[in-house]
Amino acid sequence: MGLLTSFGISAENARDWVGNGCSQANSADQRTEMVPTYMNIALPVDLVLHNGIANVTGKRVGIETGDPREFRSFDDFYEAFKKQTEHMMRGCLWHANIAEMVKGRHWRMPAGVPKRSYNARRERHTSDQPQRL
Repeated sequence: MGLLTSFGISAENARDWVGNGCSQANSADQRTEMVPTYMNIALPVDLVLHNGIANVTGKRVGIETGDPREFRSFDDFYEAFKKQTEHMMRGCLWHANIAEMVKGRHWRMPAGVPKRSYNARRERHTSDQPQRL
């Protein structure tokens, strides 16, 4: 519900949400446009096992979390996994913020979006820099 209300949808309408596609929640009677953010949850596991290096490309895409052969417990592995996951999610959300910024600048108001919802989104996403998380 918080996601929909952050896009200017009333709490009453947000409670009556419907699924759109396979991942988006929309108000039943107000249209919203959201940038879906997807993350391959297996990637942080792979990054933990290779200390932040992508096994397929050999490039560093994660953070250094140590040599997994030196982990002494599952808790050590799990802490490294949480760090890699947070790093990946910050990247995903950073890209989603860029997409929202571009939409706020260049998209015309989509049909069915209440003007207050559109303007609220536009105000949040028209700065020159994407929001850093």
